[in-house]
Amino acid sequence: MREKKTAMEYVREFILYGIPLLVTCVIITGTRSAARRHLEFSSGAIEQKKKDQDWRCGDCKNRSSELEGHHRVPIGLKGSRHYDNLVMLCPTCHRKWDHLAEHNKTIFDKDRPDGIPLSSAPAHLFLSVE
Repeated sequence: MREKKTAMEYVREFILYGIPLLVTCVIITGTRSAARRHLEFSSGAIEQKKKDQDWRCGDCKNRSSELEGHHRVPIGLKGSRHYDNLVMLCPTCHRKWDHLAEHNKTIFDKDRPDGIPLSSAPAHLFLSVE
């Protein structure tokens, strides 16, 4: 059985393979010592996605000037920076989908209000490191 990698091991691997990722913060949560890495999409990708979604939250569909970029497959679960892995959500929905991804392994899907299981996510949403 493979051991879980630490956040720094992933960062070293990204650097080794030349994957251009910007690590913005590492948060150590509670007593579980679980690390979550938040990696940014480019500002151009975020602005384009906002326009594509007509400045509406991808989940509740409300218009908002405070949309946040959300990784459908979280980086901590080997999600990619592929444009399709980005959805813009209002802060309330963003917290909801972060919780569902972390605890239920359910990811956002625009066509299914309850999301889809992580195991059913399209392959291009995952980071592929050979």
